[in-house]
Amino acid sequence: MSKRPREQRDVNPRPVILAGAGLLLGLVIVLAAMAGLLALFSPPGGLSAAPAAPQPAGEPQLQVIPPAERLSLEATQTARLHGY
Repeated sequence: MSKRPREQRDVNPRPVILAGAGLLLGLVIVLAAMAGLLALFSPPGGLSAAPAAPQPAGEPQLQVIPPAERLSLEATQTARLHGY
């Protein structure tokens, strides 16, 4: 049996540390850019100057004559489809 050579040393830590530092630096740059964009594009008075008033929901509307409304809708759609 012949002896195979074994690995003599572990992984070089310098490239791993540099890659991690590069990722952290990139993260800091992106966070700073996002904070700058947020400050640039946000309205001056916060989210809005006045709170939005709640809108009441509309009442449900029942169809008076469903088949006639369906035929009218289909006629409108067919006219739009073939009218272009």
